[in-house]
Amino acid sequence: MSKTTDQTYDYIIIGSGLSGLVAGALASQNGKKVIILEKHFLYGGFATSFFRGKWEFDVSLHCLSGLNEGGATDSILKDLGLRTKLEFFEAKTLYRAVFPGFSFSVKSDCGDYLQSLCDIFPDDREGLCEFFEMVKQIREDSKDTHRAKTMLFRYREVTLQDAFDQLRLPQKCQALLAAYCNIYMGLDPDEALLINFAFVWTDYHLYGGYYPAGKSKSISDALRAMIVENGGQVETNSEVRTILVDHQRAYGVQTKKGHIFYARHVISGICPKNALEMVQNAESLPMRFRNKVENIKPSVSALQAYLILNVNFALEYGEECHEIFLYEDEETNLTKSRMAKGEYDKLPLCITAYENIVPGYNRDDQITTLTVMQLCHFEDWDDLSESEYRAKKETILNLYLDRLEKRYPGIRSKVAFCELATPKTVQRYTGHAKGAIYGAAQMKEQSLHLSLSQSTPVDGLFFTGAWTRSGSGYGGAMLSGYSLMKQLLSAESMI
Repeated sequence: MSKTTDQTYDYIIIGSGLSGLVAGALASQNGKKVIILEKHFLYGGFATSFFRGKWEFDVSLHCLSGLNEGGATDSILKDLGLRTKLEFFEAKTLYRAVFPGFSFSVKSDCGDYLQSLCDIFPDDREGLCEFFEMVKQIREDSKDTHRAKTMLFRYREVTLQDAFDQLRLPQKCQALLAAYCNIYMGLDPDEALLINFAFVWTDYHLYGGYYPAGKSKSISDALRAMIVENGGQVETNSEVRTILVDHQRAYGVQTKKGHIFYARHVISGICPKNALEMVQNAESLPMRFRNKVENIKPSVSALQAYLILNVNFALEYGEECHEIFLYEDEETNLTKSRMAKGEYDKLPLCITAYENIVPGYNRDDQITTLTVMQLCHFEDWDDLSESEYRAKKETILNLYLDRLEKRYPGIRSKVAFCELATPKTVQRYTGHAKGAIYGAAQMKEQSLHLSLSQSTPVDGLFFTGAWTRSGSGYGGAMLSGYSLMKQLLSAESMI
């Protein structure tokens, strides 16, 4: 039996990931009546944490970009009045890229980063300076409507590899510059659009890397608190089953429990394929739109091992960086093929040592909270029996420990706890198609004007999050929710 609420909302938001929470916070700040409906028992999406005994692990965040003055995340939090309410620890060294025979630490000061590269590659100073200027200019041009159109036309087909080739940068230099692309875009340079790379790269290397005190859930907590303080609601264990539509206009939703909520606007912050299945009479929507949604190519997924070491990692191994990219060779365009083959022994690892950026991260100075992340394909973990799945997890964990042992001798004996999350874990908790960690794959066929629009053919129904504009990651998801709500509030003010 349906249980109809007597309340009508300005905005119903499906999913409590960061894009939905930011959109809801901004709407409630502007006096709008908001309710967010989340199927999970926790709000926050990827921005949350979990406990294993006394130890708390961040689900996904390694570092948050864009918090320096002028960065997108900084601007969003300031507009919401949350920038000074949240405490962040700055990474003075953003990451260390480790290759056989050499390593390179990337400082948070972009000028120092460039100079360090020029010191290593003195014959390529001109090309390096041109590359840094190119990606920074792309970022700057995006802020001006006229310059943005010219920039988009000029670089619309240019890949990161094209830029490397044009500037004739040596392979070792390419490997250092592409490390961030391989890990945090899930793409090889020959398939990553330079424009997309420029936005992701500058957001981190120009606008800083930070980690929040209280872990990523502190951001979700602050956004939820703001919504509630302004009279809104964030309801967990409230799975939406149907998006109610009448004459091509969305007017509410019905939950799995039978509750019906009415609203003037419905915003979906979940995987668009799942949202489309919820829409009443979706078969009547334009074929072009349905095909666009149904054929979105998901990004890569990931494995992530959560470890507790009964030793201070920095003191024991002299490893002061909080993030280490561990490569087996300098090949930058083999990540895709190696994922397809399931070559976990050759794919790079992203190691995060949280106590190296947040002292006392797990309230014990004698331990280290460590994660080991590796990109992979969902298909490699699908259709396994329960015994095959458990055996494969055990194999991968042992492989990771072997690779850590090779780099940090004796580390195996210092592991007090370890657990592996797989693409199946990501899919189970987020509902993302194929366990995609970055939403839609940032390939050129799905980028810029070809990405999924936030508006839909259904009046009053909108998309937000990493599957649509403005991109993936924490910063991209927050910007997506913020930009959409800004547009909707602006449109309302003109009525």
